[in-house]
Amino acid sequence: MRISKEKVGIFNGTDLVEYTMENDNGIVIGIINFGATITKIITPDRYGNFENIVVGFEDKNKYLKNFLHFGSVIGRISGRVYKGKLTIDGVNYNLDLNLNDTHIHGGKSGFHSRVWDVESISEKDKVSIELKYTSLDGEEGFPGTVETKVMYSLNNENELEFKVKATTDKTTVINITNHSYFNLSGDFKENILNHYLKINADRFLPILKNGDISEKIETVENTVFDFRKGKTIGSDIDKRSEQLALADGYDHPLLFDDKDGKIELWENNSGRHMKITTNNEAVIFYSGNCFMKKTPFSKKDKNRRIALCLETQNLPIGKNQAFKENSIIRKGEVYERTTKYKFSVI
Repeated sequence: MRISKEKVGIFNGTDLVEYTMENDNGIVIGIINFGATITKIITPDRYGNFENIVVGFEDKNKYLKNFLHFGSVIGRISGRVYKGKLTIDGVNYNLDLNLNDTHIHGGKSGFHSRVWDVESISEKDKVSIELKYTSLDGEEGFPGTVETKVMYSLNNENELEFKVKATTDKTTVINITNHSYFNLSGDFKENILNHYLKINADRFLPILKNGDISEKIETVENTVFDFRKGKTIGSDIDKRSEQLALADGYDHPLLFDDKDGKIELWENNSGRHMKITTNNEAVIFYSGNCFMKKTPFSKKDKNRRIALCLETQNLPIGKNQAFKENSIIRKGEVYERTTKYKFSVI
């Protein structure tokens, strides 16, 4: 196993550096210090062909305007905050409104648009990239100074571990995820509609007309949101459903039915299989509904549903600040989350 690095650009006088981890089986993970962003994940198909399975830019300077957050770490809050309004310990806070009248993914200058400090770590059984960032009190409207550490680790079991740890000096909200877009066909030969997806989630959160989260939690039973037995993404995506119509597909939080979240994604033509395990309480499944402009793809007909997101996280903050308590962190407490991706072929 090894780690290498390469200067790939510059941002406000700071070098943009891509770090590459490779295990003994040829799995390659690329990470850039801007946004703690995954730039590539290269894995073999069942025939031994190594191809990229996440959306990324060849020109790394394009990550400086990565408005769809390809591969980036999202924080302090992933997902939406209804109207950008928070009340914490009796104090009202107005967050950056960066999507119409809503706060999304930490704001315009959230964690995805910051340069992180990096350390490479090589151990006997794994290689790791550790990234650190300090978010100051008031950044994007949030209270408290937050110290965040992200660790990406790759081992010879073909497992990529994404571990997050954060602390604060003042009561605040923290909900961090990685925003990689996956397509297991390899180098985006096909869209994701024939991918099989299985999620051990028995409930989902409906969305409102503007895409914000409602206050409700509903069962997936007898709905298009039931992935408990596994099905192709395209099997229900065009069915008549008020919720699917609001997002033009899936863009909804699914609440795990166990303390450990389990997700499986596989694609039959390539044989690629990815198993995700996490101690987060939920996942937002986004089916790539609106890729229309400024993507890494040149053909417009390939932009729509060419990749999908599986954002493991706390429940987003909904209408009337519903589910806010799930993300409250106080001084002296530690926010810790781990998501593991295991790559294989079937």
